[in-house]
Amino acid sequence: MRNRQSPTPLQLSLWKLLDELTAKNLRPPTIRELMVEAGAKSTSTIMHRLNRGVVAGRVTRCDKGDGTHVYVPAWWDRMITENVPVYFGGQKNA
Repeated sequence: MRNRQSPTPLQLSLWKLLDELTAKNLRPPTIRELMVEAGAKSTSTIMHRLNRGVVAGRVTRCDKGDGTHVYVPAWWDRMITENVPVYFGGQKNA
């Protein structure tokens, strides 16, 4: 069994930023928005930190169905997954 590495301060900071921007804007930010807000110089740095968040259970990677994906806070994914069927009763659009 492989030991998990503790998150770095930069990873924790990005995950917190993801939480804050999602709550503020009522939608998850794009990778580029995170990059600008975090002061990062490359999208790959942000992607690496987000992927570590997925491993740690703080971030969820959601496939958009068109071959692309978006990273969202784990709490946002749980909120949507658990509550949409409750509010809409499994109804489909006509």
